[in-house]
Amino acid sequence: MKKLIPFIRMVLRSVKLGFASPPPPEWEVSLNQSRREETERQKLGRQKLKMVSDSTRKRFSEKVLIKLLGAGWTEGRKAEADTLLATQEAARHPFPQPVTVVLTEFGGLKIYSGIGRCARIGAVESELTAHQNLLESLVKAHLHPVGFTNLFDDDGLVLYADDSGRIFADGETGHKDPGSGRIDYVAGNFDRALEIMLSSTQNYDPWPGAPASGVWHYDALKTQGSGDAATTASSPDDLHVRLQALNQAHAALREKAIQARVMLRPPVLIERVIEFEKTAGIRLPDDYVFFITAVGNGGLHAPGFVALEDWDAGYWSEARLERDLIAPCLITPELEGLGEKWLDALGVEDAENRLEREEWDPMRGSMTIAEYGCGLFFRMIVNGPHRGRVFVWGEHLMRPPVFQSQLTFSSWIGHWLDAVAAGQAVPFLMG
Repeated sequence: MKKLIPFIRMVLRSVKLGFASPPPPEWEVSLNQSRREETERQKLGRQKLKMVSDSTRKRFSEKVLIKLLGAGWTEGRKAEADTLLATQEAARHPFPQPVTVVLTEFGGLKIYSGIGRCARIGAVESELTAHQNLLESLVKAHLHPVGFTNLFDDDGLVLYADDSGRIFADGETGHKDPGSGRIDYVAGNFDRALEIMLSSTQNYDPWPGAPASGVWHYDALKTQGSGDAATTASSPDDLHVRLQALNQAHAALREKAIQARVMLRPPVLIERVIEFEKTAGIRLPDDYVFFITAVGNGGLHAPGFVALEDWDAGYWSEARLERDLIAPCLITPELEGLGEKWLDALGVEDAENRLEREEWDPMRGSMTIAEYGCGLFFRMIVNGPHRGRVFVWGEHLMRPPVFQSQLTFSSWIGHWLDAVAAGQAVPFLMG
């Protein structure tokens, strides 16, 4: 009998295991974990709510405050400087004061409104804003990405603010052609947008203009190119207005070119600039547009001032307008001080080898405007916080870009025209 006891125990264990419940599926485990985390956030938010000032209680509803506090927001919060800098460097326009205030207080937060529903405030992936120029054409304003949310849509929406701080939700995330996507006006400021998003209401504020719906459909504008290359929607009349506004400020450039007797090609037609901007998905700096349409579009001989159609001259591999100019420019003035380590500072994995294999190019987001000679090229940044700045690069891969002291294209070209007029040798202008 004693010999049978171990055997009987083994049989009983086997039977018990045979009738045991199978382990829960992975999705159920993940859901339960999300529920526990949501419960903890709610608990933390309610605990912190007791210490909130009366002014903050007037600013936000209790429901929104609990979610903000549970996400780590505090009164007087200031995001880390590196977070703000990264967000600005990824953006196409310098942030106006209302946008800076929002990102300073809320940047870096992930605010939940329920299980799996959240808003991330701060930098947005570049591929999700690839068609930003089209959106700006629709709403007729500069837009600044301030976050990403799936509170309204399973696929997610980019949150934009205009220069005055009004909030919009983009209905197309950039993964496919614009089609019938749309951008919606949400609220007059970020606080109000938080109330709408975190209170689970679908009622956006009314748009104080036209269209009365506060909704702009992508197919209201025709796009050119493929993929995410979106139109900037500058009509000839619009561009004429841009140039007329610059004529008085920069007309002296034309006189300087005449005085210096530089050899330039005839100016390019405004319509060609419009076509270029639409295909590239960018808006060229106005002073550069003025020069190539009113003074000259490139020099007669190489090395020299480069025409618009030769924007990709230099060390490029399979350059494409819709990919290479719309990409955020990674080049900054600080790189010069890093010497041969400058490529490492760009934050691109295996940058040197990828460049040698022609898989990536650090010059994206900039265009060639002049060939200096001996392999050196002047390049102009066309997006980001340093838009319009000119730098020199190209003689050797490991030598970092060197920025010119002038802050704009017009001041840069004006400086060299003055040098030629004074009798100095400037190869790229004298041909």
